[in-house]
Order: sequence, then structure tokens, then C-alpha cells
Amino acid sequence: MSVIGKFEIKTAQFLLANVLAEIPDAWAELERVVPSGEQTMPLLWVYGGDPAVTRHHLRTHSMVEDVRQLESFEDRTLYAIEWVKEPNSVMEGIAKQNADILDAAGSADVWRLELRFPSHKALSAFKSHCDDTNVKVTPTRIYRPKEAELGFRYGLTDRQFETLVYAAEMGYFDVPRQISMDEVGARFNISSQAASERVRRGIKTLLMNTLAGIRDR
Repeated sequence: MSVIGKFEIKTAQFLLANVLAEIPDAWAELERVVPSGEQTMPLLWVYGGDPAVTRHHLRTHSMVEDVRQLESFEDRTLYAIEWVKEPNSVMEGIAKQNADILDAAGSADVWRLELRFPSHKALSAFKSHCDDTNVKVTPTRIYRPKEAELGFRYGLTDRQFETLVYAAEMGYFDVPRQISMDEVGARFNISSQAASERVRRGIKTLLMNTLAGIRDR
């Protein structure tokens, strides 16, 4: 069965913290990570600060090859960031162990991650990767999602839970569909693509914590 780990990273050696180092009034939330050739490209919501200053900093940061603004709202902006090269980083360690990012948010000072690993061995390998690259990752909770712990949300994050429930209630899963993914995204002020990814991650979490758990008993 999968293992969930919650971690704190208090170091600018974590690339996402380093990127925000010169934007002290901003904090960020990782929407998801997408593959880009041999690299990974984070989609990052940035809150607070001056958007013009944020864009300038991202575009001139030594580790950023390219940055694209995808969405913009009054309180936040969504960016797609491509690194100059794939660093020997926390993100690489996550990808190597096929871990899912359930939640990730932070600032230049501290980031908090919630990760789902396919096994305890994979979690240990991730921790070893961080130790080997001198990135101090502090576990705050490690647990196997059992039925009693999962509760009625079955391991879903708040965002996944709210989006899945709304999509189901409004008929997204009906045949024929009663609502589009564009409309689901509009309900939560995110793009259709981001809403689709959130729904897929939520469905995967439900399956891993229900059907896969039954299989492993």
C-alpha cells in the first residue's frame, strides 16, 4: 500500500524557495508538475507581491530558462516555469520515486510538501536522495492511509474534494455530460487544464485508497 509523507523544507537549496528568495511578500502553491522533454516543468500559483516584479524576477533568475504566464486573477497568477537544466533537486527525487505531489506550498523561508509514495522503500529512497544532495527535508508525519485515518475524504486534499464533489453534483460524470471542464474550472477560478488535472489526481487518490487498498488486504 502507498505511504504518505508530510515534510518541511527550510532552505533556499530547494529550488522553488530559491526562486522566491527575492520576492519576500509572495508565497506560492504548486498546482502540478508536467514533463517537458527530460525536465520537469512546475505550474506555480504565486500570491501576493507585485506581479510585475514577480514576472521580472522569474524571467531573470539564473535557474529559469523560460517562464510563461498562464492565468491571472486579482490575488494570484499562474506561471509555467522551465528550468535552465534539471537540477539534482527535491523535484528530481520525487520524480525518480514516482511519488505524487498531493500538496505543496511555501515561500522563500519554508515549504511544506505532502507526497504519496508507492511504498515505504520509495519514501526512504527519496529521503536518501535529499540527504545526498544536502537538502534538509524534515518529515512531520509519515503514515499509511488506512480506512480509519482516511475518513470520509479518503485522502483527498480540500481542493480535490471540493472540485470532485462539484463536478459530480453538476453532472460532469453523467452520460451525456451536463457540465464542461471549462465550467468546473471557472467555478474555482482555475483553467480547464488545471481543473482536469485536479480531477484526475483526485480520482487516482480515491482509487489508491479504496480499490487498491482492498486488493492488498
